[in-house]
Amino acid sequence: MGNHHKVVPESDPRQAPQHDHSGHHDDAATFTETNRQFWDQKASSYNAPGWQQNLARTVTDSFHANISWFGISSAAVAAAADPSGSSPEGTSPYRPRILDYACGPGTMTTTFRPFASEIIGIDISANMTQRYNEVHSKAEAGKPSCHAIQGDLFVEAGPSESTLGPEYYGFDMAIVGFGFHHFSNLKLCTERLGDRLKAGGLLVVVDFVAWEKENEGEYEARKTISHRGFTEKGMRRLFGDCGLVDVGWWVFDKPVKVEWKVGGGHEHGNGHGHGNGEGHRHGHANESSEGEVKAEDRWVCVMKGKKPEA
Repeated sequence: MGNHHKVVPESDPRQAPQHDHSGHHDDAATFTETNRQFWDQKASSYNAPGWQQNLARTVTDSFHANISWFGISSAAVAAAADPSGSSPEGTSPYRPRILDYACGPGTMTTTFRPFASEIIGIDISANMTQRYNEVHSKAEAGKPSCHAIQGDLFVEAGPSESTLGPEYYGFDMAIVGFGFHHFSNLKLCTERLGDRLKAGGLLVVVDFVAWEKENEGEYEARKTISHRGFTEKGMRRLFGDCGLVDVGWWVFDKPVKVEWKVGGGHEHGNGHGHGNGEGHRHGHANESSEGEVKAEDRWVCVMKGKKPEA
């Protein structure tokens, strides 16, 4: 795993109890609409905070240093490093087709785009998908063009119509970047994402290890959070209950700085609200010019689980 991988022992404070706040939203549809409006408003300034830019760089660097953990071959890495190079006759490196769910402006797409054959983003926020498309729909040497649509996979009655076309199924990988702690019904969300994978496809979740509520204060985006992070035990149980196999977990060997503004907002990264009481952002700090800025170190965890072969 390189020097970004660390197994966290049960006695470590990073294995704090997993906080579950699902059900604290009275109306899933209302909560989803609140999230949509909130992140529509933040789309233009989402990547502005310096600490959030540092978080994105840290994730990208860590993932690239450990890219084989995601099933991406050294040949694909070499091809990404030299797009003009040629592969041996009759061969081509494996490049996954990826769903970037709760894509925001495309932090996870930026990370995986050099190694992918195609990336499609889905987000509940129309303004976020617009920002995504402004950046990632442009063709670049050695990188696929990417696009995002507005949609919601997690509506209890069924995914939104915009996501039902055949092009939104059969992915090699589905990734959620710092959105999972805003999803209230984790089992439904995990199952719906698994439905979009081909047999043998990989679900990847990047988020925070469980953090404590103490001294958090009141901030605008707090209303979008359903879980204060995750534990290895809880995530392994969830993935197993949803039928995923070969589950893996790792934690960055250094924490990342997170800032939020008490009386204003609280930033933490790349997400937005989706149905069933889901939001997703890893950032909430630039919401207001007033208020006390708080900061703390949080640990980033990465989970994966494979959809069984047919």
